[in-house]
Amino acid sequence: MYDTHDSQSKYAFDSYGVIVSEITYQGIHVFYSMKSFFSMYLLKCYNVRFGYDCTNCKNVLFGNGLVGAEYIFKNKVYPKEEREAIFQTYSKEIKTISGLKEVLKEYDEFLGQCVHESVHNSGIENSYGDQINNSKNMILGFAIIATNDSFYCATE
Repeated sequence: MYDTHDSQSKYAFDSYGVIVSEITYQGIHVFYSMKSFFSMYLLKCYNVRFGYDCTNCKNVLFGNGLVGAEYIFKNKVYPKEEREAIFQTYSKEIKTISGLKEVLKEYDEFLGQCVHESVHNSGIENSYGDQINNSKNMILGFAIIATNDSFYCATE
């Protein structure tokens, strides 16, 4: 396991800031999620691959800025059966190094066409900073969970 700043997570590999999550590979700031791969800023998600800034989402492949979405491919809703066929195609593709490089290139191009939020906070009250979760009265907090009445705080 080659992780940094992970807490209460199982099977998280090559990740940073994975909190209370399971089965994560190449995740950055993944909170309360399961089965995420090559994703950033996930909160309470299940089976998200190549996702960015998703909350409470399930079965997403190439998603950005989604909330409560399910069966998504490139930010579009697909019927479960059709999305499963697409998912199978990409699952075969990423089994080789060259295929994975192509999919990562496609993901990078997809993200380049998307609008991104400047901050990633959830469950905050009277707080300023980035990646603050379930906190109140936080001034300039970064990568913080459940901290109140504090200022200039960051996870090391």
